[in-house]
Amino acid sequence: MERRQLEYFLAVVDHQGITAAAAALRVSQPSLSQGIRQLERDLGTPLFDRIPRGVRLTSAGEAPLAPARQVVRDLATARSAVQDVRGLAGGRLELAMLPALTLQPFAPVLADFRTRFPRVRIAISQPEEAAAVGELVRTGRAELGFLDQFRDTAGELETEYLLDQELLAVLPPDSARTDEPIGIGELLGHGLIAGTKGTLARDLVERWADEHGREAEPAIEVGRRETGVHLVVAGAGVSIFPEPLARVAHALGAVVRPLRPRLPRRIALCHRGGPMSPAARAFADLARQACR
Repeated sequence: MERRQLEYFLAVVDHQGITAAAAALRVSQPSLSQGIRQLERDLGTPLFDRIPRGVRLTSAGEAPLAPARQVVRDLATARSAVQDVRGLAGGRLELAMLPALTLQPFAPVLADFRTRFPRVRIAISQPEEAAAVGELVRTGRAELGFLDQFRDTAGELETEYLLDQELLAVLPPDSARTDEPIGIGELLGHGLIAGTKGTLARDLVERWADEHGREAEPAIEVGRRETGVHLVVAGAGVSIFPEPLARVAHALGAVVRPLRPRLPRRIALCHRGGPMSPAARAFADLARQACR
């Protein structure tokens, strides 16, 4: 099986169809279709079911998905190693990080990396949940992941602690402006705006509520933290945000107060075992330096 066949296979999976995959790879649709058919012949089984609006993986097609991603990643790492001595004069770096981490502490790291290696293209995926970040790294969709409260139950990833961030209470602009800490119980009485289950603040609040016999069902559940910022500023309720996002809310007029008890957020870097690409290694080094 050839590298190009694997790239075709992964593109069809990621873009959910032959046409979109061909456009993304900038190859003709007949060439891509022929490559997929040849791969299926080589493996002796169909990898996709053809359906009216595209394709879907067969059960046989699911099996080689993660290994194919790793093979393509390893080949890309090998190619990038050649560029290592050329000062990272090209290539692509795929990152996954929780949205607030893109604001702080990693926005300056991204700027520094771009200054040092301007010809390396960067793609950042920003799922809301730490488990989703870990999954992107585990399956090879991203090379480095930056997340919180992550437990790699499969033991496939290496994780490295970087720093702690504070979680803060964020209240509407007409709230009393004080630096006094606010208890989680008091906060729950004002209508909590929270992310989906699996997000750190939601999980920590629910854990606290269980321990104290309280109800922690949010008044408003949002899919993205940025939406919660604007809802709080509009007066729809209160929320708990990581410090970088709390600063954004404060700049828009919200009242920010410490929490009682404190809720620290441990930020970590994760990656697959084995050698990193030169770009990933350089970015990880800059991230470590910024978090010291």
